[in-house]
Amino acid sequence: MSELERRYTPGAVYLRLLSYTKRYRLVFYVAMVGMAISAAANALFVQQIEPLVEDVFVNRDAHALWFVPTMIFAMVAMRAFGTILGDYGMAYVAQSIMRDLRAELFDKYLSVPAAIHDNESSGNALAKVIYNVTQLSRAASRAVSIIFREGLTAIGLLYVMVSVSPKLALVFFGAVPLMFIFVAAGNKAVRRYSRRIQDSMGGVARVVGEVVGAHRTVKIFGGERAEQRRFGSVNQYNRRQELKLGLVNSMVSPFVQILVGASLGMIVYVAASDWLGTPLTAGAFMTFFFATGGLFAPLRSLTKVNMDIQKGVTAAQAVFEVLDNDSEIDQGETPLERARGQIEFRHVSFAYAGGEPVLHDINLQIEPGQKVALVGQSGSGKTTLVSLLPRFYDISEGSIKVDGQPIDAYALKDLRRQISYVGQDLTLFDDSLRNNIAYGELSDCSDEVLEEAVQSAHADVFINKMPQGLDSSVGERGGKLSGGQRQRVAIARALLKDAPILILDEATSALDSQSEQHIQAALEALVENRTTLIIAHRLSTIEHADVIVVMEDGKIIESGSHSELLASEGAYAKLYRTQFKHSGES
Repeated sequence: MSELERRYTPGAVYLRLLSYTKRYRLVFYVAMVGMAISAAANALFVQQIEPLVEDVFVNRDAHALWFVPTMIFAMVAMRAFGTILGDYGMAYVAQSIMRDLRAELFDKYLSVPAAIHDNESSGNALAKVIYNVTQLSRAASRAVSIIFREGLTAIGLLYVMVSVSPKLALVFFGAVPLMFIFVAAGNKAVRRYSRRIQDSMGGVARVVGEVVGAHRTVKIFGGERAEQRRFGSVNQYNRRQELKLGLVNSMVSPFVQILVGASLGMIVYVAASDWLGTPLTAGAFMTFFFATGGLFAPLRSLTKVNMDIQKGVTAAQAVFEVLDNDSEIDQGETPLERARGQIEFRHVSFAYAGGEPVLHDINLQIEPGQKVALVGQSGSGKTTLVSLLPRFYDISEGSIKVDGQPIDAYALKDLRRQISYVGQDLTLFDDSLRNNIAYGELSDCSDEVLEEAVQSAHADVFINKMPQGLDSSVGERGGKLSGGQRQRVAIARALLKDAPILILDEATSALDSQSEQHIQAALEALVENRTTLIIAHRLSTIEHADVIVVMEDGKIIESGSHSELLASEGAYAKLYRTQFKHSGES
């Protein structure tokens, strides 16, 4: 068995899950005491059956007439007190574990490398944070509660049975091994179906998320039927797995009840025969019979809790696999207050995990304040190249330096603080315009600085027309704004950061011509004394770049100024003339 397999065995996973209760050990111990009180009260209550029958109804003992009812009431009250203490205590622990694990999982998703997000859908991540954590918190609290309380109750009742008649108790014990064998046989199936259910929940969440996010595309292209079929497929698969799990669980408890019922029948037969030698009194037999019958509930609960445990273990495996992912490597110690903006790519090659290289031997020197444009066909590696600078991915070969130091020599926060980024995929949060622009470390900026960034991005034109101005909500993913408006908000955020290095990945692609003129003027002022990397398909937007780098199949095939590249009659010149021919320009 490998180290990875040992780490995620059911036993190892459950022990790790229980370790989360240590943070709340005081409440946990109080809850355990409450459950012990409840279990003890059950056994003591059954013990009152014999004096109730013998002393109260047969012998008519005057003392027993008031003592036994008082004891019965006391046991019931004691059980109620223990139940309240145990149930609330375990609920407190369960909710606390759920909160902690969700926070830990969320923090991990924020700190893992981009490759982890590339390989997992948002639906699966959502299912783990919501569904899986709920399942494993039940396993860590409710399952423990049932095992401890019902286990102690069963032990107490078994003690009563043995104290009344050891021989009769042996009749019942004969069925116990069969119960455990049947329960153990169902564990493997429960874990298998639980894993499938969790995966299917991720599929359901993924389809819903995609359809809600792309509802306009769905409607305009008549995709409703196709999406209904797609959702119906994952939804039906989830239902089938739930039914299979329900079938396994529904078979366990009735089987245990049949065994207990058979034991009761045998107990009555043996007690009425001469096998015991000394016959039991009516009170002793009723005590034994009630104790045996009382085992129905705890044994049924103990067999059903197996489902919670197995589902919880399976859910915990999925959660712990995420938590055990390495966070981004961040060992840099060189301080970096504000970079000058010198960037050097030296013999840089890169491949996504498990894939072929997508960048080959990139060499590029960028001086502080230079405006460098990256052009080329889609898939040529432009976006991948600029993604290496803020260390969204780590290079496979070569080195990248900022101000003469390898970028991994800087702390990640210091490095990324030097970079503003506006990408093709605009990220806006369901919040106000103000909070989307003054986001993260920018949130403490003054209103004057914020408004200046808004004006420079030409976003004030539409923001001033909104009812609440900067406090207006943008909706989920910025759905209340047009594409151009979203892009200007993203540009305003980058302007507000005032970083020495600026990355613009198709930053003006969603703007109309008039807005683009305003933005280009603002960007011209912005890039002064800043190192700027621009990715653009519209070559008219990068004609004035200091250096234009042409990429193809992950390689740099030529570079120079606009006029130099046109004069060389290479790939850039062909691309430029083709583009302007299609736009009707010579």
